[in-house]
Amino acid sequence: MRKFAILSSVFLLGGILVLSSCKKKNVEYVPEEPDPRENLTDEPLPYTYTRWMASIDGEHYLNEFTIPGTHDCAADEHTSKQGAAAGNVICQDYYISNQMNLGVRWFDIRLHLDTHNGVLTAFHWHYYLHKNFNDLLTAALDFLQAYPSETIIFMIKQEYSSASDNEFASAVYDYISQRPDFTNTFWLENSMPRLCEARGKLVILSRYHNTNSIPSGLYVDWDKNTKGEFVNNCGFPLWVQDHYSCATVHYTTKIEEIKEGIQLANNPIHSQRLFINFTSFEQDLDHYIITLTKEVNPPIDDYLKAHPDYQTCGVLMLNFAGGGDGSPRTAAPDLVGTVIQMNDLGTGTVQIGSQTWMKKSLNVVTYTDDFTPIPEVEDCNQWRSLTTGAWRHFSDDVCDDGFGGRLYNWHTIYPSVFGVVCPPGFHVPTDDDWNTLVAYLGGPDVAGGKMKETLYLHWSTPNTGATDESGFSALGRGYWGNGESIGFYHTVLFYTSTPGSDSVVFRALCDTSARIIRIADTARGSYAASIRCIKDSN
Repeated sequence: MRKFAILSSVFLLGGILVLSSCKKKNVEYVPEEPDPRENLTDEPLPYTYTRWMASIDGEHYLNEFTIPGTHDCAADEHTSKQGAAAGNVICQDYYISNQMNLGVRWFDIRLHLDTHNGVLTAFHWHYYLHKNFNDLLTAALDFLQAYPSETIIFMIKQEYSSASDNEFASAVYDYISQRPDFTNTFWLENSMPRLCEARGKLVILSRYHNTNSIPSGLYVDWDKNTKGEFVNNCGFPLWVQDHYSCATVHYTTKIEEIKEGIQLANNPIHSQRLFINFTSFEQDLDHYIITLTKEVNPPIDDYLKAHPDYQTCGVLMLNFAGGGDGSPRTAAPDLVGTVIQMNDLGTGTVQIGSQTWMKKSLNVVTYTDDFTPIPEVEDCNQWRSLTTGAWRHFSDDVCDDGFGGRLYNWHTIYPSVFGVVCPPGFHVPTDDDWNTLVAYLGGPDVAGGKMKETLYLHWSTPNTGATDESGFSALGRGYWGNGESIGFYHTVLFYTSTPGSDSVVFRALCDTSARIIRIADTARGSYAASIRCIKDSN
């Protein structure tokens, strides 16, 4: 993962650099019971990315792709009730549930523990934010129930609290363990999960180090006001940019440090490193956080858009995700979407002769024209009796869906009850589309080899004839048929949208041949196979 930009500020006012103390006004108010939230009404979202992780290969660890995060996520404009102090406290416009709808998945959670009653409340420095830990947990778990392809990461820190790490860890665990089915809902291991292991779960990262036996999730921490590498906190390499002191860095330096982290994250030699890169920046009294955010976010948005090849940018922690209140919205409202689009979401294409194919097989869980969900169905008998679209995993191992897209039934593409599955301007290839591809690649005896990925990561040996000179990059995804999983790492089965007179027509590749084979089978309802979309002809 990548970068995290934090709190700090320096600002140029009338050509003069104003440096002021970063200390915030002391407001010591720690209620025994949190005040009720009076207003959860946010302005309309500029966009939503509620299912973007569905397009990320599940085999990736959470530090192997790009994730947007929010700094001080609970310090939002409409529920934190800070009055005159708001400009120096508020870091977000939207409430956390809408931050999730925007596409944010990594959250900076700052909690105060009242040791007298065990209540965990959300704070930003000395400021009580009028919500407690349960408010944040409920928002996350409700979102995951609605969008199980996603994962939410809570990076939890003790804020304005004198409790020991062990006391704090116990309080956090008490809140979590009271949730129904919490052992299957939370990732509490001190290890980095793959996305397939984390889908539908709330992943806990702790910035507190307890020495008792209470599970606290993945331990990460770093020195205050810092930038650099850390290796002794979490068992794997960590790079953090968390410069927030307005007395030590100017915002122009901060911007260059954020860019440095993005560049490092995209260097293959750092592929095992977790990058947390804070774009957040603040300064007390003289400059509101939103003012500083307007200086930092836009150049980072521009930088990412200028480097579309940067697909592994780590975690970028933002202030004012989605912009700030107003019309038009300010502070680079596109930035969350820009960060998400840095990932390989399976929307890339490859030109093969006169045809334009998607570079990856389909991995969607909704129809693309109306966003109607495509249900997951795992029961064999139910699968065979379906007359509408569905998808399934290769096997009971959830991480078998880690590459090569999802496996769909015939009814997902023909006849579609709800809509189309390919992106706008694309369709499931017809028999003629496949014939054109095969002819361009030299005929069925050699075309399969020219379509297969050459590495052994997704194919078993010998992977005969594999050159991938076409760029089609087919993977040995396997398929499901007649009640069993077949051919994982050995074969892949692609749908043809043109049916036979009483059959489904497929194209198949395997690890022991360079051929591409045309198969027609009458068992229409039994199969779960891959879909590779092709662009509509002009």
